[in-house]
Amino acid sequence: MKFNVLITKTGDEVSELKKFCDENNMQLICNSFIDFEIVKAEIPKNYEWIFFGSKRAAYYFLLQAEIPKNCKVGCIGKKTKSHLEKMGIEVDFFGQESGNPEAVANELKNQIKTNSLLVPISNVSNHSIASVLPKNQVSEVVVYNTKNKTKKVSEKLDFIIFTSPSNVNGFLFDNSISDYCKIIAWGKTTENHLISKGFKVNYTLNTASENELIEILKVI
Repeated sequence: MKFNVLITKTGDEVSELKKFCDENNMQLICNSFIDFEIVKAEIPKNYEWIFFGSKRAAYYFLLQAEIPKNCKVGCIGKKTKSHLEKMGIEVDFFGQESGNPEAVANELKNQIKTNSLLVPISNVSNHSIASVLPKNQVSEVVVYNTKNKTKKVSEKLDFIIFTSPSNVNGFLFDNSISDYCKIIAWGKTTENHLISKGFKVNYTLNTASENELIEILKVI
């Protein structure tokens, strides 16, 4: 029996997962249910740290501003760190559990102490980082919009890997989740969103990485 596995990412983002599925009788369906657009932002001039919660936040920020010379850089996890370093940006802090933004926020809080922080975000941000820090220490700036993109999935799905709350919403516009389908959440924020909508989450990624996902698929 061949299992159908849907992940709410584009195929070029999950090459290792695709290889694993090809080798293990799984059909991988890659569909993102969100689109993005830049928001022209007024970027504050003075801040000592900047934190990127995703590659996308970095991309839309850097389209319209440069990181100040003496500013330190933090990011959500290893994947975003690698992306930034490929662009020649030195990373001073990265989260150890990118699937758990609250834990990363507390790590960051201990790292930056009383320094000022800028956090570029989407219009649908959950404010996971800013909510942990004193309000007078952190500034958020919306640098891009996230929009739902509807698409009907014709295949019967055995597994769905939801990678964000917005992708959950986009998927549910034209699709439903069967009782036998197993749900994997790409981190705690997505897990909490799914639970709030009444869904049972079978597995939640802690590090939000392809390798962790593949290890889960090996045993289910």
